[in-house]
Amino acid sequence: MKQYNVWQTAAEYTKLTIKAWFQYKIDAVLRSLAVFLRESTGIIVIYFTLIKFDSLNGWNGREIFFLYSLLFLTYGILIIFLPGCGIFRNIYILVSSTDFSSGRGGFCSR
Repeated sequence: MKQYNVWQTAAEYTKLTIKAWFQYKIDAVLRSLAVFLRESTGIIVIYFTLIKFDSLNGWNGREIFFLYSLLFLTYGILIIFLPGCGIFRNIYILVSSTDFSSGRGGFCSR
């Protein structure tokens, strides 16, 4: 029996996902630009907030920027591996619409 290679499968899946994203080049460029502007705006707002206030509830600028970057690093990794699943973008909808006691709803159910 042939051994299943998780990393090779993940690499192939990632290649296919990127290829699908760039099937329509203008859409991919505009989407990438929109994401870049959204994240840059967040960084600029944090920067100007920290200029006015030295710390926020004891958190200095480096710690806040570290947490902010960690948030989007993990979000980006999850979106690469689960691109069609909007659970990470709209988790509040899943939580409010899922009946956890009966098992209805669930992870990536549509």
